[in-house]
Amino acid sequence: MMLHTFFLALTVPFSVAAQSTITELPPNYGTYHSTLSSSLLSKIHLFQCTTNGSLFAVKEFMPREPEKEHKTISEFEIGKSLASHDHIVSIFDMIHGPGSSFQTMEYIPHSLRDWVMHMDGVPTDDEAACIFRQILDAVAYMHSVGIAHLDLKLPNVMFAGEGPDRLIKVIDFGCAVRFVGVDGRTVLNRGTLI
Repeated sequence: MMLHTFFLALTVPFSVAAQSTITELPPNYGTYHSTLSSSLLSKIHLFQCTTNGSLFAVKEFMPREPEKEHKTISEFEIGKSLASHDHIVSIFDMIHGPGSSFQTMEYIPHSLRDWVMHMDGVPTDDEAACIFRQILDAVAYMHSVGIAHLDLKLPNVMFAGEGPDRLIKVIDFGCAVRFVGVDGRTVLNRGTLI
């Protein structure tokens, strides 16, 4: 019961999906299907692979000032470095167009936020424990490789499957930072070495 309250406390409003403006992605990446979500910084589109028919997601980053483009690259590099973990979204590729940048990734159909908001009652203790264990497994892995997510909330936790087969995946590394530098020294406060 307490875990359900924790999940609800993390809930934030969901942006309404906007029309796609995706025009710069090379056609060999697949066929546009729909826009899944939209925010001030990005849009998430659903694409279908032209060779095997599988679905994948494309994050379209809204144009940024050149001095902030490093954030887009950092999000991709951090996400890609974590993608081998079972409970972290798989990031495939980064494409830079003349106006926007795009990140291709695994499509995960359900948001934990939407599931919590639309369920009747509360999750069973076993359901909540299973979900929480998978989230903690992802966070423990991130921390073990020196990365802090810094934006863990219900919309950034997705899942596929139902019941005991539900597979949780953490997404969106736009706020993530490395807290252990390549030299092994701990980095705090987004850049202060200790």
